[in-house]
Amino acid sequence: MTPKDALRAEMLARLRALGSSDRESRSKKIREVLRDSLSQRERAMVSGGILGFLGLQGEPDLLPFYRDLQDSGVAVAVPRVMNGRIVPWTLPLSREALRKGPPGILEPAGGDGVDPA
Repeated sequence: MTPKDALRAEMLARLRALGSSDRESRSKKIREVLRDSLSQRERAMVSGGILGFLGLQGEPDLLPFYRDLQDSGVAVAVPRVMNGRIVPWTLPLSREALRKGPPGILEPAGGDGVDPA
């Protein structure tokens, strides 16, 4: 195991040891910090879109933050694995439109691919 793998394993173990309410309150705090850090001007600057991520179970839940960005006109894409390749994919707004991809990371089950150019 590489040092990076060991650190990730330790961090995931710590996250999973948190209770669900503690994990949700920490996720909410992260979303608030992200939301507060983006002024309207900065949101306009990223209106062409951002590439985000959806974490493993127990990692911060950023989906509500991404929905807020989409509601303000910012396109949000997240990675999706297709034919063994990671491609940017538009983010569906509902958790029901997500599925577990490899290696268990949430990804869009449908939607549209994004031209990375």
